Amino acid sequence: MGFIEFLVVVLVLAIVVCVLFALLKLFILILPFILIIAGLIWLYIYFLKRKIRREFSKEMDSDYKMSWEDFVSYGKNTNKDTEEHHRKPARDVTTEDVNDK
Repeated sequence: MGFIEFLVVVLVLAIVVCVLFALLKLFILILPFILIIAGLIWLYIYFLKRKIRREFSKEMDSDYKMSWEDFVSYGKNTNKDTEEHHRKPARDVTTEDVNDK
């Protein structure tokens, strides 16, 4: 590698280092603003977490809430078709009384 090629490589590396330093300096200058914004968001969530939990629980309750009709109609045949048809009698079944002691 000749002197000119070495000089070109050094200049390209110097330009890359300058650009990276400028970006790093920009990041360092923006970092306090990022920390302030993150702190404000944290404070907002910290002080209003009860409200957030309450709203979240309301959404969950409305999705999974059971009504009284769910308990009343459980186990009943509500279809008219099933009320007309009775159960089929069992075949070859014998029953015995249970003696309570």
